[in-house]
Amino acid sequence: MRILYDHQVFSLQDGGGISRYYFELTRAFSMMASCSCDILLGLHRNTYPFQASASTSVWQCRSRIAVRPGTVRYALNHLASNCIVPFQGGYDIYHPTLYRWLELAQYKKMVVTHHDCAYERYTSLFQNAPEIMRMRARQFAKADAVICPSQATRRDLHRFYNIPEHKTFVVYHGIASLNAARAATSTLSKRPFLLYVGSRAPYKNFHGLVSAFAEAGLQRSFDILAVGGGPRHSDELDQIRRAGLSAFVHFIDRVSDNVLAAYYEQAHLLVYPSLHEGFGFPPLEAMTLGCPVVAARASCLPEICGPAACLFDPDSEDAFVEALKLSCYDEEWRRKAIALGRDHARQYTWQDCARNTLSVYETVSSSV
Repeated sequence: MRILYDHQVFSLQDGGGISRYYFELTRAFSMMASCSCDILLGLHRNTYPFQASASTSVWQCRSRIAVRPGTVRYALNHLASNCIVPFQGGYDIYHPTLYRWLELAQYKKMVVTHHDCAYERYTSLFQNAPEIMRMRARQFAKADAVICPSQATRRDLHRFYNIPEHKTFVVYHGIASLNAARAATSTLSKRPFLLYVGSRAPYKNFHGLVSAFAEAGLQRSFDILAVGGGPRHSDELDQIRRAGLSAFVHFIDRVSDNVLAAYYEQAHLLVYPSLHEGFGFPPLEAMTLGCPVVAARASCLPEICGPAACLFDPDSEDAFVEALKLSCYDEEWRRKAIALGRDHARQYTWQDCARNTLSVYETVSSSV
């Protein structure tokens, strides 16, 4: 089976969850004799080490100049890819990495992955939400199959789009092995800390963590470390200052996987209070490294975290406070959570993700 992946997500970001998904998926495919992949990365500075193998062809031009992710890089790569792809012959499967496609690609079936419904659920937070939703609707109508990373995302997909049930499939992501850089956190305060990873968009509920942390009085023993998520916003800093937490909340920009792994290993707890996720990598990554997890009982998180996390009702600050106190101070719960988390996370592998994705490809390829 011959499969094509295009440049889109790699033109718009140098790293992130969606880029990681396609990197890990194609890396797992490269070890399978039953398929070969062409990846049109184009001009990029992606953080993931895409390399050609016997069954994988990678067209790329790693930029040594500052071509930032965005529309210019996207336009250059789209033009170049459309010039290249007609000469590559036909593909059994074309799997676009975002919601447009290469007009000149020759293929038999199209499969797309729908990662989450944040644009649909929180339209007011995104200026381009109407445009994204129109593009998604057009592509879903064109695609022969739509892959979702969780049952919750699949339910959201059918809530917002008129897609036949038989065209949608759930394929869970995998979790990569992270190796900690043990000296990475040497500059951090020696106080125990609660770890928060990722975007701090309103629906990610970082403000809820700050509020519950202060209400629980955890600043007497713990700090908060927020990793990633971009620059600090004035409303975040105002809330932290009003709560008297300025000395206890630390922000760190994007870090390497090795440094992130070190934070997971050293954290007293990962707190993941998000109100909406398509899959959610951080809780499972934390579990693999022996870090207990508190997560909101919302969206896909109960499905993905299962019994290994302390789940709380995100509509109740009291419930959030009690979950933080339990997970911070109950040593018996913590021991059980660490053991259960390691075991639970083992079921999510990129090899299984690749096999199940290939099964979707084969299903649509055999259909009329």
